[in-house]
Amino acid sequence: MVTYTGAQSNLYYAYETTFGTAPTINTSSNVFGLNGRVTSLSLTTNRIDINKLGQIEPTAYAYGQQTGRLGVGFIFDTRTSHRIFEGIYAADASNSSPFHYPATLGQGQTSPETKSFTTQVQLQTGGNKITRQLLGCITNSISLSTSIGEPVNGTLDATFGKEVASSTAVSSGDIIAQTGVTGDPLTFAHGTFKVSDGTNLVTIGEIQSVDVTWNQNAELLYQLGSHHAADKFRRVLDITGRFQTTWKDVSLLTHVLNQAVDAAETDGSIDPDSAGNVGASLTFAHAGDSGKTMTIEFEGVSFGEHSVTGLEPVQPVFEELPFKARSAKIASITA
Repeated sequence: MVTYTGAQSNLYYAYETTFGTAPTINTSSNVFGLNGRVTSLSLTTNRIDINKLGQIEPTAYAYGQQTGRLGVGFIFDTRTSHRIFEGIYAADASNSSPFHYPATLGQGQTSPETKSFTTQVQLQTGGNKITRQLLGCITNSISLSTSIGEPVNGTLDATFGKEVASSTAVSSGDIIAQTGVTGDPLTFAHGTFKVSDGTNLVTIGEIQSVDVTWNQNAELLYQLGSHHAADKFRRVLDITGRFQTTWKDVSLLTHVLNQAVDAAETDGSIDPDSAGNVGASLTFAHAGDSGKTMTIEFEGVSFGEHSVTGLEPVQPVFEELPFKARSAKIASITA
């Protein structure tokens, strides 16, 4: 008996021109990043049990809409990983390097349309290969996280609305070779997190960990005549995060306290920097790979909670703040 492993598989994705129509997948297609892996993959057809009078056993089955769930994990790199944000912000502003998603930081800059993509997974089984094409994938959420001693880990949670038998095939031959990532891995050592003091973006302490999640609350749309999804739509884009840093002053605690009084800023967010919109900035600046960087700017940042840990003998004291932003911009500073 042979047991196949991930060494005999690949993972690619490509954005769709028309929802549910697969583009060509080849070695020029997108990869998610370093250490790309499928963390979960499931498919359901929402079986409906049909019963009848006079017996307790089901007498038949019917099937509703088809839907699937895909989870992907990867490590952010300096060249490839930013492309996943196209699923939320559409094509980047310059369509090249340097990249910008979206073009401008601020409310109303993000397209109300979400972009779908096709994900292909292949497995080599001896002289044959299994190919699965997951059509009409929409991004539920993208998460970025890192901490001391860790790389910048990324996760993608997606829903897909169409997988047909013709795209799930066993055929002879070899799978497409898995393309390597040419960029360098980003780690905690490349990161800085700064918060506005109303004039400048300032480092608030030694950051221990940070994570950010984009949840676009997208859903599949079905219609009569097919159990496959016909389209997709999105609701509200939620940008949330959390960071832990050494506790050195009361500036952020004061902001949380002031939210309950009239002196608080009218829109409930911290004062932006002198540029007028940046409330916080997360930057990963890699010295290698021609100095490529990835910066995430946040506008309309609100801290609704403040926690302190380490108030005990021989322990460092940290403050931890969950936050929410009204909008964000992902960009590279250096081409």
